[in-house]
Amino acid sequence: MKIYKLILNFVIISFTVTHSNYGQSFCHTVSSLPYTSVIPTISNFGEDEIVPRVLRVYFHVIRRNDSSGGYLPYEVIKSYSVLQTNFTQTKITFAWDGCIDYIDNSTWYSNISGVAQATKINTHSDGIDIYLFPRNYVNNGGIALNTLEFKTRIAIYGTINGEPVPFTSTLAHEMGHILTLKHTHETGSFDGLPGCPEFVDGSNSEICGDRIKDTDADPNMEFNVDVDCQWLGSGNDPNGHSYDPDEHNIMSYSRLICMNFFSDGQIKRMHNNILNFLELAACLVNEPIVQNYCNCPPNDLVFSENIVIDQDFIVTGDIKIINGATLTVKSKIYFKDGKNIDQLQNCKLIVDGGTLTSCDSKWGGIRVTGGNTDFDVKFTNNATIENTAVAAVSMFAPYLWPEIQSYGNGILFADNTTFNNTRRIVEFMSWSPKFNSSYIRNCTQNGGKWSITNWNCQGIEISDNKFYGISEDCIVTESGSFKIIRNDFHSTNNDILFNNVSAGISSIIENNRFNSWNYGYNARGTTFAQNQISNNIFRTGFLGVVNDGHTSYDLFNNKIEGIYGSASYDNGFGIGDVHHNDFTGNIAGIIPIGNNSEFNFYKNCFSTNFFDSYISGQITPVITDESNLAANNCFTHQGSLASFVSDIGGSPNSFTYFEPNDAIVNCRDAIKSPLNIIRSYVQSSPTEICKIDAFGILDTTFNPCFPSKTFVSSLKAYNWLITKINQIQTNTSFSPTLKAQFIAIYQRCLRRVKGILFELYVKDGLYNDARAIYSLDNDDDAKINVFSSYIHENNITAARTYLNNINGSSEEMLDYKIVQNINLDRIPYGPYYQPSAATLTIVRTIALKQHPIAAYAKALYYLLTEDVITTPLPELLRQELNPRSREMNEIKIDVYPNPITNVLNIAIEGSPYGKVEILDLFGKVVYQSTLAINHIIIETEQWQKGLYFVLIYDQGLPIYSNKVMLID
Repeated sequence: MKIYKLILNFVIISFTVTHSNYGQSFCHTVSSLPYTSVIPTISNFGEDEIVPRVLRVYFHVIRRNDSSGGYLPYEVIKSYSVLQTNFTQTKITFAWDGCIDYIDNSTWYSNISGVAQATKINTHSDGIDIYLFPRNYVNNGGIALNTLEFKTRIAIYGTINGEPVPFTSTLAHEMGHILTLKHTHETGSFDGLPGCPEFVDGSNSEICGDRIKDTDADPNMEFNVDVDCQWLGSGNDPNGHSYDPDEHNIMSYSRLICMNFFSDGQIKRMHNNILNFLELAACLVNEPIVQNYCNCPPNDLVFSENIVIDQDFIVTGDIKIINGATLTVKSKIYFKDGKNIDQLQNCKLIVDGGTLTSCDSKWGGIRVTGGNTDFDVKFTNNATIENTAVAAVSMFAPYLWPEIQSYGNGILFADNTTFNNTRRIVEFMSWSPKFNSSYIRNCTQNGGKWSITNWNCQGIEISDNKFYGISEDCIVTESGSFKIIRNDFHSTNNDILFNNVSAGISSIIENNRFNSWNYGYNARGTTFAQNQISNNIFRTGFLGVVNDGHTSYDLFNNKIEGIYGSASYDNGFGIGDVHHNDFTGNIAGIIPIGNNSEFNFYKNCFSTNFFDSYISGQITPVITDESNLAANNCFTHQGSLASFVSDIGGSPNSFTYFEPNDAIVNCRDAIKSPLNIIRSYVQSSPTEICKIDAFGILDTTFNPCFPSKTFVSSLKAYNWLITKINQIQTNTSFSPTLKAQFIAIYQRCLRRVKGILFELYVKDGLYNDARAIYSLDNDDDAKINVFSSYIHENNITAARTYLNNINGSSEEMLDYKIVQNINLDRIPYGPYYQPSAATLTIVRTIALKQHPIAAYAKALYYLLTEDVITTPLPELLRQELNPRSREMNEIKIDVYPNPITNVLNIAIEGSPYGKVEILDLFGKVVYQSTLAINHIIIETEQWQKGLYFVLIYDQGLPIYSNKVMLID
């Protein structure tokens, strides 16, 4: 077979539409009679059998210099699909690997000269190059080109009648030209012969017109075709015969929506010329081409105008939103490993029912620059975000140090969204403490290392969410604050982990369910006012509530059912109130250890196994209720001295416990207490306790010790307490002991109220007014709050000056100054701060000390290393509560193999009395059994592959936990 070279200097044909001219004419349809399909012998194409053939194509998209504009991947796929559809009948298909070559040139993007220049870029000799110019191009239509280098090219551009040209039959029309077809109205010369118009009777069809016998004579319809595909023109050929052109032929100038047909002769010509022309034969594909979009070279997509995406596609680079644009996603977008969405300043990202996911491993999430007053990122309407190697949303802007310092405090609105396999949902970041209106509502997280972390953002709402399979901690903060309401937590370590490196704004934690394997609420470092922890259910594997070091908290109306209830380690002068809680099934309910000079507990209900309260060290001098009356805790003994459960145990410093002054011995009397506890009998509040339906109902009358967190109520309480303390001090009728008791009670109330007022002033930016509250105070608590207010004011210089001028020779305050000087070095760099090994050693050494200020070293050490240092329960307490704990080392457990294929073995040496549970990644129990035998064999063939957690308990205590992986 003779192979010809098709050599044209530049342009072989163009198809450009600039207007439509509509009129009336008769209807013409494709004849149902078979065509003769005679290919003129002069064309030298032969009569080879038509067999399916595949031609390789490449797609190029022209964009602006900044990579914005141009067609999106799913739009290129649509253009490709339209091309395939238009060629369905021809036995010619096109193979595309799914990759797009982006050409970024603003001049070519908007200037017609771009067609001549851009189509010379990145051409191929083994395929047909298709160049897509923007839909708003200055011209519209298409052009087929060829060069001496034997490279076939098509350019498509503009919009016709509101439809982007690549989505019309224009591309098939131009492809027909590439495959050597002419217009059906052709009159020009080609194949070395002069041109002439074709007669209607076809008598000259082999040498005139497009020289294909079965295409109707066409005088050039010039797009004068109505919506019913009827040509509206008229006219006769030289023989006087009326023209009746085929409005459906793709090679005509018909209405684009009508052009959907190639004649048999056209098909034959294309097939023959594919074989006979060298540059076309070079495009033939013999091996299947796999469309693997995820393996395409990385290319960023930049959005500079508002756009709604409602088609699935894969992006191989980053997505960038610029120039104040809003990107709305209603479909599924797949990202390559490590790639991001960068939401630049004053831009917005909305995922409305769409999905952001990965196409291979894990992508890099969304990086938020911020700048909007309403929101920067919104997830809603059952959106899904999944498979991120880092935070799904990060408020660390996509800039390098130090430019990144100019941004932060971005706003996220997330509701009714699912987060699957994200390292964390969001990391909030503000370089200095700032209010943030972000919320996460009615969302679910399935798997992840963390859920939400917060550097300095204030007032973030986390409500009505479910967190499953969190391998570390759900909510973590450094001097940030939250409203955490009605959530369901399932973490491995801490459901909530608060790390206040300096004093911060208080949080509200209410109506949540805590199910951590270890700790529910774990806090270190204080807040100005008390964290409010109320109406929650704690069913944790170890300790429900931990306040580790200097903290301020109000724990009330909670059901605490963990192995241990609530511990307070060296809270010092932090205000710790524990009241109206239900402690059930705990080994010990309340556990204040060390220096807790402002710790008070009242109106709690106990049903514990060993100790209702285990106290070691100092708590507040007088235990009263909120009205300074009888404490009214209802102890497990229910008034029976025969009970083996102590109401107050351990080794407490002496304090006074106010009991009801009635003659009845019942659960409200501390009858099983150490001898150094002074039981004083006073008036009792009539309030009922230990009634579940009373939980959450508080007395709304004014109480100067517990005012509402408003200026009016707090100032009223402040003035009342100042007056009351002065009255007590000058009252000569009180005994010294009674006077000391009442002054201690009201001084404690005053410290609480000062904290509330201080916080209100700081939140309103009235820093001098806040600091004036402590102008006459010289205690450490006042100094810590004043110092921290400079940090909230973002005045690091003043903070350091104040810190270094603190007069204090105690070990605690010396340690505080060391820790805070390091903290002040760190603050300007945030997470970018790189501590030396010596610095880490200093911080860790202080963190391991047993005094209240060690809390700030613990918090700082976590910020520097992500290692949590939590004060352990005293060994003495463990030994006293569970003698079997001494024997736990004798119990040996082996769980194998890991990974699992179809059988899991649990071998136990020793005699535990308990159970084994296996949970899937979402916290669902897939296996449960009592420990009746020493070797358990578990069939796992019906389980889904993935990660599982093995838990083994002995007498209610967790003695073993580990992760196993099930593989194919």
